[in-house]
This record gives sequence, C-alpha cells and structure tokens, in this order.
Amino acid sequence: MVAQARAQSAAGQHTAAAALIERAMRIEPANPLVWLELARLRQAEGRYDQAQSTAEKALSLAVGDARAQASAWRMIAVAQRARGRLVQAQESEQHARALSPR
Repeated sequence: MVAQARAQSAAGQHTAAAALIERAMRIEPANPLVWLELARLRQAEGRYDQAQSTAEKALSLAVGDARAQASAWRMIAVAQRARGRLVQAQESEQHARALSPR
C-alpha cells in the first residue's frame, strides 16, 4: 500500500495517496513507517503543521528504531524550516545526526 501511495503522490494524486496511507494506518496504527509516509505526503502538499505533528507521532512510535527516529527528526526539521523556525530546525537536524550520522 505504501509503495502504491508513493506512486500516486509522485503523480500528483495526493488525495488518493492519503486515502491509501490512512487505510494502512488503520491496519498498522503503531507502525512508525506508515506515519512517516503520511508526514512525507503532508510535506509534499505543503501542509507543514500537519507534516510536523505526524512526524512527531512517528517519533513517539519509533522507540528502539534509530533509523526511523532520525527520519522523523529530519521531517520535523524540514517542516520547521518551511515555517521559518530555523533554530528549532537546526536542533531537530542535530537530533537526526546523533541518531544516524551521515
């Protein structure tokens, strides 16, 4: 479902992609990767407040998964930067780097 949602999102079909992700969330509500995918979709739509809150939910579910936590922190940073919260974005990026140095 997630792969299909990504393809739909890439084709600009955000509403259909969101419906698929929301269906996946009903099936696996505790899966942080599904929440991360919804955050990516919200970012693509320019809905940064929702992208951040969804990434924060993914972060809370990603206990013990440093890779998912780092992805969530990166998404949070993008959303913060898009809304002009540059200091918070830098802090979020630092969290991501601490979990997954590149």
